[in-house]
Amino acid sequence: MRIGHILFLVMALTLPVQGLYAEKTPPLPAPQDTEFIPVLDSLLKEGLDAARLERLFSHPDMRFNPNIPALFFTVQDSQLDYGQFSRPEPVQRAKKYMIEHETTLKRAEKESGVPPEILTALLLVETRLGTFMGRNAAIANLASIAAMADPDVQEKIRKHVGDKSRYPDKEAFRRRAENRAAWARKELAPLLRYAEAKGVHPAEIKGSYAGAVGICQFMPSNIEAYAADGDGDGIIRLSTHEDAIFSAARYLKEHGWKRGMNIQEQERILLTYNRSRPYARAILDVADKLRE
Repeated sequence: MRIGHILFLVMALTLPVQGLYAEKTPPLPAPQDTEFIPVLDSLLKEGLDAARLERLFSHPDMRFNPNIPALFFTVQDSQLDYGQFSRPEPVQRAKKYMIEHETTLKRAEKESGVPPEILTALLLVETRLGTFMGRNAAIANLASIAAMADPDVQEKIRKHVGDKSRYPDKEAFRRRAENRAAWARKELAPLLRYAEAKGVHPAEIKGSYAGAVGICQFMPSNIEAYAADGDGDGIIRLSTHEDAIFSAARYLKEHGWKRGMNIQEQERILLTYNRSRPYARAILDVADKLRE
């Protein structure tokens, strides 16, 4: 069944019976890229509004990008240059950031126990203190990953990656694709709710290739669980420094951060933010330099 017909039927079921025959409603258009049809179908099955989804998938930035899911088969954590953040220039910028946001950082520390140096180092590593939060629409990136639930899309990505894949075995590739697709699909609805609360079109929110958003790079499901209204305006906006600082602090506190922890305990908590030991150690190293 064409996706336009699916959308029409879903909308028709919400109309009064007399309205169903009084006026014919044209079917809504399909996504711009056929790879998104199964993704849209899954969101409809979750009960999301059909007209709202049509507005989403018709946005010019809502395009399937094979380069995004391909990264899950090529990028290795050991290839990333975490040492760049400990160099003099980034550390100096981080020290200026601590001065500029001293009041907010101190308030967050009082509530969470997380030192300003750790919070600043985390934001430096995540988004260079908010100066780079991603180039593409986070929702499009997540949808591109979620599209890998379809075997045809999996094969397209496998051919796209070619001999650069860390998963040369076809079965291992399939398992990896299905795992990442299921994970990304669960992040779509939370991101839509976050955009609605902010009052913006979902495609206007930029994010990482994995769909993390804001200065603190939260996955959408973590926004609902851990985000905090640092500036007290009643709306969570992770693109503001106050909300990002308080949200990162709350996340770390909720995952066990306590005053007086040793380095090994601090590293363990940071690994819940990003399961990368070089990442966690980079934050601890920068934090040490910020105390100098």
